[in-house]
Amino acid sequence: MEQSFIDNSDEQILKEVETRLQRANKDRDHHKKRLDDYYRLAMPWRHLSGQEYSESNIDEIFDNTAVDSTVDFASEMRATFTPENFEWMEAVPASTLGPVEAEEVKPQAREYNGSIFYEIRRSNFQAESLECYQDLSHGTMALMIVDRDPSRPIHCEAIPANEIRIARGINKEVDLRAIDSLIYADQVISLFPKAQENQTLIDELKNNPSSEIKITQAVWRDYSDLGNEKWKYVAYYGKYILDKDVYVGAGSCPFIVARWMTDSSTSWGIGPGYLQLPNIKTANLLKELILKNADYAVDPATAYDDDGIMNLEQGLAPGVHIPRAPGSKIDILESRSQFDVGYFQQNELRDEIKRGYYQDQPFQKGKTPPTAEQWLDEAARAARRMGAPAGRLVTEWQIPIYKRFAYLLGKRGILPKVELGGKIVTLQPSSPLIRKQKIDEALNIQRYIGVLASVVGIEMANMIVNKPEAAHQLKELMNVPDGVILKKEEIKQLVAQTMASNMAETAQNVMG
Repeated sequence: MEQSFIDNSDEQILKEVETRLQRANKDRDHHKKRLDDYYRLAMPWRHLSGQEYSESNIDEIFDNTAVDSTVDFASEMRATFTPENFEWMEAVPASTLGPVEAEEVKPQAREYNGSIFYEIRRSNFQAESLECYQDLSHGTMALMIVDRDPSRPIHCEAIPANEIRIARGINKEVDLRAIDSLIYADQVISLFPKAQENQTLIDELKNNPSSEIKITQAVWRDYSDLGNEKWKYVAYYGKYILDKDVYVGAGSCPFIVARWMTDSSTSWGIGPGYLQLPNIKTANLLKELILKNADYAVDPATAYDDDGIMNLEQGLAPGVHIPRAPGSKIDILESRSQFDVGYFQQNELRDEIKRGYYQDQPFQKGKTPPTAEQWLDEAARAARRMGAPAGRLVTEWQIPIYKRFAYLLGKRGILPKVELGGKIVTLQPSSPLIRKQKIDEALNIQRYIGVLASVVGIEMANMIVNKPEAAHQLKELMNVPDGVILKKEEIKQLVAQTMASNMAETAQNVMG
């Protein structure tokens, strides 16, 4: 299957790509207007789809709530999902291993995990991921991870949403991932060495080496063998195929696409900024009107006598003097706009926008500051609203990135092997975000023990609670490293010794 695709003629491959791109273009067209509006009002440093960057975009922004919220949202998402100094994924043995075998391979799994995160920290992932999270605010982000030079760190590159085209595959997952890039003609061969086999292309590139040409890279899933992950890849310029290949294995796809919320009718994600776009537009227009009316209040229009008649065909402007019929006195034309109403409405809109970006927090309405309970309630409410998207980012973002680095390190031959009895052990990535549910279970155990002690008393609770089992359960649920507390059997022995000592002391006191 792999060879048949590679052996296809350029015309056959380009025809297949164009058919897939037509579906992706149709889907993107449904979102293009909103995406452009969002870029214009929340990310003005980005150029619009199919257009060059325009400095006038910033001049159209009167309220910067969306801009600030986008930056804050990106920083918070990076700290939540891919923090710089924390291993946000871990390799755990496959569920086919028993508890004894799993415990035996844990040190090897930690070494495996450490190798991957060492390379992630060595790369430019952190810088590029922050740019990706800004795109996530409107719903869809994309990242390219490639190994162009084995002697250097792995290269990551954020792909702006206006440069990608995506289409759905089976199970409503993102299948086609196409990226359009402008590249100088004299850099094409360096990026795509296989292209030097085409002399006609070489001659065309040499004619104008400083020109920028549009190169499309596309990759899509090969579903002919569902048991094995395979991706077809092609890079082309016009009628020229620059590269083609078939990638096999978990983590072999170089383009990672993740979405905030999804809808069955589209492959594009729906983010907090996408949903808040009406409020963003309204807040921006309201601020513009407030500033416009402020001009009239500070520098009002003035009417004065003239031989002619008053002419307002051109409208009013702050500071102008308007001639009117003779015999009239000079008057200041004051604005009757109510600024306090405008500011009040604007503050409401800003609060709504911040809430949409999960940047809301309890604020002091009167003299009493927010209580600790209010803070916890707001945090819990935000966590519930973020629940479904967070789970999707684990499967579409964290795990693919982890697998991609593992795949590239495996290609380099420097990824440690995890073995048991001379056989390779399969490892599965696990996210700390998923483990948060286990932490909630641990907190429930603690709360229950506390409630039990308040109902029956501390002494009776100490007799009822199975302390060794409780300690072991809390250790497992909270992912406490081995060696921090005694083993389960050792705890049982210690508890038995303590109880025996207490009973002996009690008996001695009674007899004495």
